[in-house]
Amino acid sequence: MMKVNGNCYRYVRVRILVVSLLAVGAAVGGAGCGTDPDPAVVKHEAVLLLPPLEAGGLGWCLRTIRQAEEEGCPAARAGAPIIAETLETSSPPPEAQGVDLTTSRVAYVSIDGTLLPTRTEAGLPENLRVVAWAIPGETQNSAGFPPRPVPFDAQKNAMRQTTHGTSVRLGGNGLLQEVQTRTLSKAGSRSPGPCVLTASGLSKLVVASRSVIIGAIHAYRGLIGEPFLACATTSFTLNGWPIAATVLISAVHPERPPPKLPDSESIPAEQGIVQGLGQAGEDVARRLPTGWLVVSKGENAAQRMTLLRHLRATVSVGEGTHIS
Repeated sequence: MMKVNGNCYRYVRVRILVVSLLAVGAAVGGAGCGTDPDPAVVKHEAVLLLPPLEAGGLGWCLRTIRQAEEEGCPAARAGAPIIAETLETSSPPPEAQGVDLTTSRVAYVSIDGTLLPTRTEAGLPENLRVVAWAIPGETQNSAGFPPRPVPFDAQKNAMRQTTHGTSVRLGGNGLLQEVQTRTLSKAGSRSPGPCVLTASGLSKLVVASRSVIIGAIHAYRGLIGEPFLACATTSFTLNGWPIAATVLISAVHPERPPPKLPDSESIPAEQGIVQGLGQAGEDVARRLPTGWLVVSKGENAAQRMTLLRHLRATVSVGEGTHIS
């Protein structure tokens, strides 16, 4: 159970198949029983913009509460006035699910001819609206798949949608982008780099993969809200449980203290440490002078806290180097 924006949500695990938003929807037959899918319906789920937790991720992951435990960030096609959209299918029962993030001018989004109202969301930046939707019975083999959302204004007039694809130039108006990364020859080494993670003092902690870091820290403009840049990631196992650590910094002002992590709250008696919902489910994080050190996955909150207490992060921005 996770409390977000004053409401409680229970995670539901479903089998998800992420669908490429760049696929050209050639019809390959009807839905499972030869019948058309039901009309699209609004899903009353909280929608979040969560920082990416893979090194090189710049911007946001667009997720619902239900999806927050799933691995990775799905492709989010960029454009305007529908800024970003995700599309997935799940089963059983078969269902297509999507989220459309729009500008404030979009009052409705048409999904397969059904007008669905957009709404504001407490966890989103101002002047943005969103709609989460589903089409029961829809599969990749449904006629007309994938559905193409169309924006409408308050007078129910169709609006022109400009699509830029999943890849946009850095500094553009995309939701999630990638910057160049490199892999350290030895995880936790102090090789030159702007962000380095080290761990010590845990006998059953094993590095599961090499540390991945970005090549350089820059300030990025034109992104939504107060975005984050994941500048280092290392995957471990602790007592046999997969667990991961990530350093997040501000993408707009990397030399300054970082923005508050979305939907996080302080842990009593743990100064500078917060807990919340991240890209990989519940996580804990410690504030650094110019970033956040985030621990995700693991067996439970206690194990995540244990690793967090044994981690150190080095962040070098401009002339300054901070170790915490």
